[in-house]
Amino acid sequence: MSDYDYYMVEYSFIVRVLKKYRVMAERLTPEGEWVPYHDLYDITMNGKWLRGGEAEAMATHKELLERNRQWEEEARKREEDERKKGNAT
Repeated sequence: MSDYDYYMVEYSFIVRVLKKYRVMAERLTPEGEWVPYHDLYDITMNGKWLRGGEAEAMATHKELLERNRQWEEEARKREEDERKKGNAT
């Protein structure tokens, strides 16, 4: 049994909360490192508990990173298209 509960916060990032004390949380960075995260209110109000534990958290983290990469690529393409339109006039 894991010592942590895992949450997806605001459909943006993954956090884990130490079950025993419920006052210590860590956020998973895009690089895969856990760093302190102090906004327990944000987790409480905007977090979605991931029942599958660490395995579900890691899979969700991967999905979030891929989604963000796609959004960044789409934004870059839109910017390029806008520049091309601006140069054509």
